[in-house]
Amino acid sequence: GTDVEVYVAVTLSPSNFWCQLASTTAELDSLMEKINAYCTAINNKEILKSPQLGMSCIAQFSEDKGWYRAKVISLEEDGVEVIFVDYGNSEKVDRSLVKVIKPEFTELPMQAFQCSLADVTPPSGGWSSDTTAKFTQLATAQEDPYVIRVVAKDGSGLYTVELAISDEALKTSDTIGKQLLGKELAKPADVQGMGGDVAAQESSTKPQDSIPGEEATLCYSTDSVKAGDKLNVYITFMDKSNHIWCQKTDNSKVLEELMDTVHAHCANLKDEEDTLHMPQQETACLAQYSEDGGWYRAKVVEVKEGSMTVQFVDYGNTEEVASSKVKQIKSEFLKLPELAFECRLQNVTVPWEASLVKLFSNLTNDKALVVDVQDVTKQDKKQVLEISLLDGDLSINEALIQEREQSVETKAFKPPEISVGESHSAYISSVVDPTKFYIQKEGSEAVIEELMENVQHCEQLASPSLDVLQADTPVLAMYTVDDQWYRAQVLSLEGKGVKVLYVDFGNSETVGLERLKCISPDFLVTPVQAVECALDTEVNDLPEESATVLQGLTEILSIKFLHREGQKWVVEAFQGETSVKVMVMKAGKEETIKTSTPSKDETGDNLQGVDPELSVIESLPQPANFVYAANDIDEGELQQGYVSHTTSPSQFFIQLAASAGKLDTMMKEINEEYGSLGTRDREVTDIKPGMPCIVPLSEEGEEVWYRGRVQFTNHSVSIYYIDYGNEGVIPAECVKKIPAKFMTLPGQAIACSLSDVCIANGSLPEGANEKFLELTEERQLTVEFNNRHGSGWNVRLLDGEESIGPKLTPGELSKESQIVQQTTSAVKQNETPDSGLDETVSSDVKAESPNVVIPALQIEPGTEETVYYLCGESPDHFYCQLARSDTQQNKLAEDITNHCTSSVESLSTPVEGQSCLAQFSEDDQWYRAVVIAVTLQDFHVRFVDYGNSEVVPCAKLRPLPQEMAQVPAQAITCRLAALAPMDDKWTDPTFHAFQDMCAERELNAKFESRHDGKFGVVLHDPSGGEASSINQKMISLGHAKAPPSADEAPPVQYKKPVLSRSEEVELYFLSAEDPDNMVLQLVQSEQDLDKLAENIGNVYDKLGETELKMKEMSPGTVCCAKFSDGLWYRAEVVSADSNQVTVYFVDYGNTETVDVRDVRDLLPELATLPTQALHCGILGIEAPSETWSSQMKEALEELCSSGGVVKGVVATMETDGKILLGSCTIEGVDIVQQLLERRLAVKEGEVSEGSEVSVEPQDSEAFLTASQDTEESCGVPEEGSIRLAAREVKAGDQLNVVVTNVETPDRFWCQDVEADLPRINAYCELCQDTLQSPKVNDLCCALFSEDQGWYRAKILDVVSSKMLTVQFVDFGSLETISPVNTRPLEPEMAALPPCALQCGMSDIQGRTAETGDWTSEAVLYFEDLVQDKTFRLLVNEVTPEGGAQVELYSECEEKTVSQLMVVSGHARRKAGSIQSGSMDSLSGYTGTSTAESASPAPGSEAEEHMEKDSEETVQPVEQVEQPEVMDTTEMEEQTQEVMQSPAAVGADVDLQSSAAVEADVDLQSSAAVGADVDLQSSAAVEADVDLQSSAAVGADVDLQSSAA
Repeated sequence: GTDVEVYVAVTLSPSNFWCQLASTTAELDSLMEKINAYCTAINNKEILKSPQLGMSCIAQFSEDKGWYRAKVISLEEDGVEVIFVDYGNSEKVDRSLVKVIKPEFTELPMQAFQCSLADVTPPSGGWSSDTTAKFTQLATAQEDPYVIRVVAKDGSGLYTVELAISDEALKTSDTIGKQLLGKELAKPADVQGMGGDVAAQESSTKPQDSIPGEEATLCYSTDSVKAGDKLNVYITFMDKSNHIWCQKTDNSKVLEELMDTVHAHCANLKDEEDTLHMPQQETACLAQYSEDGGWYRAKVVEVKEGSMTVQFVDYGNTEEVASSKVKQIKSEFLKLPELAFECRLQNVTVPWEASLVKLFSNLTNDKALVVDVQDVTKQDKKQVLEISLLDGDLSINEALIQEREQSVETKAFKPPEISVGESHSAYISSVVDPTKFYIQKEGSEAVIEELMENVQHCEQLASPSLDVLQADTPVLAMYTVDDQWYRAQVLSLEGKGVKVLYVDFGNSETVGLERLKCISPDFLVTPVQAVECALDTEVNDLPEESATVLQGLTEILSIKFLHREGQKWVVEAFQGETSVKVMVMKAGKEETIKTSTPSKDETGDNLQGVDPELSVIESLPQPANFVYAANDIDEGELQQGYVSHTTSPSQFFIQLAASAGKLDTMMKEINEEYGSLGTRDREVTDIKPGMPCIVPLSEEGEEVWYRGRVQFTNHSVSIYYIDYGNEGVIPAECVKKIPAKFMTLPGQAIACSLSDVCIANGSLPEGANEKFLELTEERQLTVEFNNRHGSGWNVRLLDGEESIGPKLTPGELSKESQIVQQTTSAVKQNETPDSGLDETVSSDVKAESPNVVIPALQIEPGTEETVYYLCGESPDHFYCQLARSDTQQNKLAEDITNHCTSSVESLSTPVEGQSCLAQFSEDDQWYRAVVIAVTLQDFHVRFVDYGNSEVVPCAKLRPLPQEMAQVPAQAITCRLAALAPMDDKWTDPTFHAFQDMCAERELNAKFESRHDGKFGVVLHDPSGGEASSINQKMISLGHAKAPPSADEAPPVQYKKPVLSRSEEVELYFLSAEDPDNMVLQLVQSEQDLDKLAENIGNVYDKLGETELKMKEMSPGTVCCAKFSDGLWYRAEVVSADSNQVTVYFVDYGNTETVDVRDVRDLLPELATLPTQALHCGILGIEAPSETWSSQMKEALEELCSSGGVVKGVVATMETDGKILLGSCTIEGVDIVQQLLERRLAVKEGEVSEGSEVSVEPQDSEAFLTASQDTEESCGVPEEGSIRLAAREVKAGDQLNVVVTNVETPDRFWCQDVEADLPRINAYCELCQDTLQSPKVNDLCCALFSEDQGWYRAKILDVVSSKMLTVQFVDFGSLETISPVNTRPLEPEMAALPPCALQCGMSDIQGRTAETGDWTSEAVLYFEDLVQDKTFRLLVNEVTPEGGAQVELYSECEEKTVSQLMVVSGHARRKAGSIQSGSMDSLSGYTGTSTAESASPAPGSEAEEHMEKDSEETVQPVEQVEQPEVMDTTEMEEQTQEVMQSPAAVGADVDLQSSAAVEADVDLQSSAAVGADVDLQSSAAVEADVDLQSSAAVGADVDLQSSAA
């Protein structure tokens, strides 16, 4: 009875021809293009080696040499006969022309179906060739599709049809069959469907199972059930929508016998045998169930690439199964109907909350029950029974309903979790006015998205009646703009409508009852996400425009919660450093700038500007970072991007390349969904300014759909396209509602303005716009985000290394030459006569005087000058000033001071790029400056003669007189030439070291080439007496490196996968040694890995012997290696000799030794995908003994190597990339539980049977101590309190540590790098309960504000009921937190000692006289030296409080930290302390030293001497540090002399002539600033020095005529 448009593809006779659906022609054409491109690329590869009957393939057609989908129908010695399944013709082809078909090519169903004309039969025994030729002509003559009407279909898939040239012809019975009858080429059929019999006879030479579509006809019958039936059943399955499947109890035996037969049939089948080729939905089949490996009857639900989702028809459950595990079903297995029938419990609405699911499971598990069938309905062509379920006299339905009613009584939303005084980053989500607006905390997007996804499945929930609704009742409501469901709360009843508040967004509306659902308790667990707020201000003080100001704040704000008034929080809000309250109050005092002017669209409709009264718009319920949210960009950040829309270089829009893939995917989904909509579908009836929407745009005659935002509306609608930046006007009926799924990606068009283009006289040079388009169109650029400007950014655009801004002048003039021209022009304009304007004309319409431009200082490359370092941001961006300009600069400063003293004229309307005078806040003096950014209240200026910048108010800006602009800007922008940072960017310690080398001294500078406005310079410090430059010194000290030469590419490095804590992951099992050492592979990267393998094969399979040959094969070198299967894979060198290389395959986790010729360099583009073999471990278990048993590996392989997917939750990622999983299952089986049950593991912290443990955990390298447990905690603990276990250290212990917290050099904390922090932190993350009644010295887990992680802590002070001061015992840092951010610590976790040891430097003290206190500069220097760095720690003494006096040794430095502190002048040695040696002198340290140790070597004479001194209780000898100018022999001789001299023991040192003591010493012919000094026969000793005629202890030394 179906009428379908078709093309006739193949005609064998009127009773045997093949048709294709016209509706899928485009899809088939696209598929054919892909198949032919694929076959051309693989050339002679991927040949089907062992073809079998019925096997799908790709075969070449002889006539056009094209490749087509086919199916094997006959095997012959000289070839293979195939049928082309999309056309219907068959052909014998050579075996070399039959290829393996990729799974993606099987997704489109077979397009050819076999047909026979209805009601006709051949005049004699068969169809003549003339008749067939005439039929072919009639059936293929026109280009337009034909129309068929299906009359019948037989069991083999043959359709009996009427065929006509059009619908009209078919309606008038003018069919091709009738035409054949009229020409007497056929006769009427005596029996209906006779044509099909003829077709069967004609094709009888081919096996019946070769007919395409046969698999789809194999379906199960359904058992007949009717209302009123009562059945005895077992419950076999319940799905996520709470539908259940039942199985009759009397079918148990027959089902058991059937399963035995099915299993016996499938047990011996190979993977490639009887596979289901090109399956369709509902196709009957046999499938293997993963949990028990058994075979069961099933039907296809969904076909995927390489797998299918099937439903097991006798049980009801579904599962995704590999395609090789789905087999064709024999007809004998179809005799029984589907034995599981789908049911729905009457009057029990779905979805069920967790309590109902649990109750149902308890009531029904392993029980024979009675089903009372109330009704039989059809859902999606399936039979569903509406039932009452009975267990004897107990009604399961009533029990569930009663349980639900009891839980409804306690329904209420949880309020936001906020405490007084807390601060949060947040977005404004809805605005009424400044006394009532709503915010969403930053980071709430994921919570909201999950809620949104869950609440959409609420169709089965009951609808409430008006009599049960009252204010504050929680409900689900369907929002009228997008027809999506949201959590809501009733505000009031308004007639037949209900006014609701969307609690996660803050907006409200009135809806009908049909848009409300009763809420499930599961949706009440998550606190509301929109927090109602009010600014701390009086209502009467608010200007009318105040709401508009709040609506315009689309970026992240800082919100501080002051106090609560009912449900509302009174807050302080800041955008950056600007108070929102100030912005609101200022709004009424400034003129409103119109952003749109009246204009007409093409229809002549007059478009008016926005009515201020209509601009107060409540935002849509949506994730907080949709249209109005800013992209996550930091100042100074570099990103790749494209210019998507341009108005001018001062107004254009950027799309980031990093988001291009997400935008493309979303655009495809939008156009697939909206391309087929009707005019009225998803129409927005109430269009408001600011509303997000989906709108069309016509492109080359085709309608393309985009995300947009309504700007204003009258008869037509003005739209801003948020992902591209352009605007347009469209009819109102074209504005469509946008669903939540398209609202999660931020708007991709970022408004920008060039920051490095000079604007003369308020406008760009002629031709600049065109030049900008030429330089940016369809080109990927580097975008440097300099600073925010309004709602956009000031940026630099770089094409390679060249900036586009300076090119925007005719002749591509440099920025500096343009400034010179502008200066000349400006001077001439100031000399012109009075314009003659009437003085009565208002001043605000007079033309502004042109901007006075300060010229740049001209320096020729190669020039050498004496300079001062001024300030900077890094060694790659700093400012210098010429020393010879002092006189000129002093004169200019004097002129500026005199001018500002006599003139008080302020700068009226400063703009970016404008030169001016600005008052510096630190000395209140005026300096020349240029405006570099304009904010709402303030102006960011850079002082052009000094390089520094500052934000100042308009009151501190003055116009710059022309005569003061004549002197060029004195601050020269520089970078250190021929240097690159050690890592990707310059670090703060490196920059501080550079500043220390340059500050407060004259430097010699050689100016080399200029690039991007910065001079590359080589700096020398003449006072240091060193030949090397500061540039070279930066390299030698490890602060920088030489950049690679032009022909030297950086080494290829792999990326590591980045997973988030608590992320759920699916993994493939690769290998395992034990639960601590497993190798797994991410399932989500499977397609990426396949593509990578294809790309690698395309390159490395064709390489010659010498191509990509490796120059170096050291361990860790990235490479590509050929595995024993003959394929190439990404790898890493483990070891190598002359002939063989052992490699580790980074995507699969295995190691193999290969021939050296089979290892090649890896192309950089093949290293972009992160390595896929993940080193993993499972938390929560440990070995029963010291090591894992040999059976563990076998057990893990048995559990995990079945081919199933391992599912886990990421607990943490260690620094080496190892991933620790908090839970781990495979196909529903808990791996941890299995290992515990087999007694191969025990729970972490438990003791296995028969083992002995001490009361306190022991550690062979115990080093930590509870540094915080002072005398007050040594008494009897309070009842029920927990105390932290302590581990004592002892003098002489050596540890590898990282410094985690610094207060002073006498008080800092070190953390053992081998501490089991991941396990401790993972435990803290898993805790849920809040600590009750916290007290001082209590242990807990506490939330650290910076990373929102949970860590062990100790309560030091209970500040108030709302605030606690805690110390994180594994790090040493302190923080004040709310009690709600604490969790109880279990005793077993308290038994683990703290990972942070409180330390003090043992040998040094501050330079403050007498007290030895530390200056703030010394503390900062020490912090830069040690914070977050790794050291070897030597314990010299343990303090009574449990801390340690230590020395720190670094592998990167020859000197100890104490020596570096002393040499820098920030510390002095304690009396009697021994000068520590280098790191090599530590016992057990095996590193290689770059200099001799300053400490006595073990067994040396010096050591024996020191030991002897120690035994005699004489204070140890202060060692003499080696001066830089002395050779080794001199140093040893002097050291021996000093050690033998009685005056050098435990006392001040007397050297005959002189010594330079802990000070900068200048002696006649030598300068010794901050360095060791060589004075003839004297050594510079870091000790107090007694010089015969003068005392120079800890002070500056004056020798003869020199000043130190």
